[in-house]
Amino acid sequence: MRLSGFLQYVAILVGAIAMFAGDFFATPKAFHLGLFLVGAGIGAGGLEAVFTRQMSLRVTADGSAENDGAPAVLWGILVLTVGAAIAGAAYLLEAGRGAAAVNGIARHPGPALTALGVFFSGAGALLVIDLRDRGANGWTRLARFARVCSGAALALAGVTGVALGAWGWLNPPAFERFLRTFAAAFS
Repeated sequence: MRLSGFLQYVAILVGAIAMFAGDFFATPKAFHLGLFLVGAGIGAGGLEAVFTRQMSLRVTADGSAENDGAPAVLWGILVLTVGAAIAGAAYLLEAGRGAAAVNGIARHPGPALTALGVFFSGAGALLVIDLRDRGANGWTRLARFARVCSGAALALAGVTGVALGAWGWLNPPAFERFLRTFAAAFS
């Protein structure tokens, strides 16, 4: 049993219990602490994957080594991003700035679109990367084809999100006009 994986899951589970208790007993501080613990547990898994170059959030040590290296680092960066976003949301809620942050993102979505685009591009790349060399029958090839197609579509959506986010970040008035005309075309 891997101690680091066990501690990551303990932090996530204790955080989920604290969130449930905070909601049930109407104590926002317990909910915020629980949300932070969930984010910290997930973020710790991401850090572990980045520094050890092995897939994280595993309790057993006998996992396959086929995804070690670059896929594990990419996985770690994505998991660390999710954990940091959850912990950041807990901080914003505790400071009473959650609504202001949401309003700021709604007014200027460029940086958020860029971050989501990078995240989706990384997730799509993880689906496309396959370093395993194994004999493939017809069903395996079909499954690989579906996974690669969905990963390519996700990566393309991510690149589109990065481009739109950069446009919204660098030229907000033109981006807002584009959003209004785009929304009017589909309404």
